[in-house]
Amino acid sequence: MSQTRTFSGGILLPAHKHASSATPIRTPVLPPELFLSLGDATPLIAVGEPVLKGQLLAVAGSGGAPVHAPTSGQIAAMELRPLTEASETLGHCAVLIPDGAERWSERTPVHPATRTLPELLAAVRAAGIVGLGGGGFPTDLKLAPTQPIDTLVVNGMECEPYITADDRLMREEADAIVAGMRLAARLLGDPARILIGIEDDKPEAVAAMRAALTTTLTTTDDDQNIDIVVLPSRYPAGGERQLIQLLTGRQVPSGGLPRDIGVVCLNVGTLHALYRALVLDEPLLSRIVTVTGDACREPANYRALLGTPIAHLLAASGYQPELCERLLLGGPMMGIPLDDVQAPVTKTTHCVLAATAAELPPARAPQPCIRCGLCAEVCPASLLPQQLLRHAVARDHRQLERHHLLDCIDCGACAYVCPSAIPLVDHYRVAKAEVRALRAERVAADHARRRFAAHQTRMAGQAAERGARHAGLIGTSAADADAPASDPVTTAPAATDLVQQALARADAATPRRAQLERVLSAAESRIAQLETQLAALDAAATESRRNGLRARLEQARLDGDLARQRLHALPAEPSPPRDGNPQ
Repeated sequence: MSQTRTFSGGILLPAHKHASSATPIRTPVLPPELFLSLGDATPLIAVGEPVLKGQLLAVAGSGGAPVHAPTSGQIAAMELRPLTEASETLGHCAVLIPDGAERWSERTPVHPATRTLPELLAAVRAAGIVGLGGGGFPTDLKLAPTQPIDTLVVNGMECEPYITADDRLMREEADAIVAGMRLAARLLGDPARILIGIEDDKPEAVAAMRAALTTTLTTTDDDQNIDIVVLPSRYPAGGERQLIQLLTGRQVPSGGLPRDIGVVCLNVGTLHALYRALVLDEPLLSRIVTVTGDACREPANYRALLGTPIAHLLAASGYQPELCERLLLGGPMMGIPLDDVQAPVTKTTHCVLAATAAELPPARAPQPCIRCGLCAEVCPASLLPQQLLRHAVARDHRQLERHHLLDCIDCGACAYVCPSAIPLVDHYRVAKAEVRALRAERVAADHARRRFAAHQTRMAGQAAERGARHAGLIGTSAADADAPASDPVTTAPAATDLVQQALARADAATPRRAQLERVLSAAESRIAQLETQLAALDAAATESRRNGLRARLEQARLDGDLARQRLHALPAEPSPPRDGNPQ
């Protein structure tokens, strides 16, 4: 690249990668059981049913991905099991007993060049591909942005210590990664440039990716700037926002997404899975998992079937529990404690770290904050960790949102440099869960409020029209009476016309005070209806929609004023008789 870019904060960490990166990816023997996390997916299978490799077992729920059988066998149970995403909680799992036959369900590979973009996106969705860098976001949604994309960023950084799954994958299967990259570029409308970021501590991976690009040159390369950018090893340079800033100089806005600035970022493992799905018609059935740490005799990377118990991979690496001080799911910076080794490998499992006391000493007792400011210096999201801690302890969710807590990426850099040993990230994780829950409650409450306002508006409009009809001023055909109710905003002009028609009929007939009073009541109801609609508009409403409602409200007010003037112009009615005698 022509210029050197950087991002805020970050720290230099010892890599500890050689132990697991020195040997090729291994394929462990089939475990006796696979525990397939179903999440909110709807099962299509029953206990006792035989299944084939690649068979669809559950259809995706909202925002999730479908579940497929990683191998052939039989469904032995559907039960609650501990999950690696949160090992202190239980999740719905299908227990699959492998039969060792590896019998595939029917596959029909079709060359991607013969498929349309909607067909390719549907295939990505059906394959259950999510971000394999740890985020788990459905890939088909990333590949169907609503904004134009001019840059595809390929993330091969893997900046956290100990983890080498992407490193080995790039060394051994670079051709498949590059093929998946080209497919992703096609789905994104062939962006003008493709930038591949790899840290400088992975020279073999850099060489393999460059060779794969050279041997797979295509005619579209003349129109695209494809560049492998070797970046310094500085944690957390592999964070999506940090990598985008390093490669493009652009900053993802707070609360925004990379697509908002014309960028899509995909992990190399995700691109590899994309290739297998679109070229080989193979759903996501396995992933590369690093098993490492000095409590393992043979650290290595494994091509593990989804649902494989973590204990099975630890046993393959010679796990020595008596030496293990901390067992983490993930690396030493962002990993979470693994409480149950029978928890299964999921699509977001990329590392299991069995660290000795020499590698990760026991956590010290936290001391009061000394206001040194080191946490703010290393924060890659340019946040104020001291302030966030204070508001998290006080559970001041409004202040947490004002200080952009949700921009925190849980990198752990602040806790790493804290001289008081305060577990900052633990506080932030709890606070973020609370903030997200409160946001969801606000959204639900706002939705309920708008529904209630729409109901009140509809009832007021119907009452006004009934009053006018009962006064004999407004006729309604049978077809109109049977028509379904529609959006009160879109039917506003018709309601205003009814008031004007009523006034015209009052002009044609002998003026009567009762008639005009009912007309005025209908106009006032319409005014209240439109005022409620205008107040209920959210911030996302277009200006044209606001102006339309204002214009209708003004017309309704004019109608009301006209009815009021004609009512006041009527001659005074005679006073009621007194004592039963006529005047």
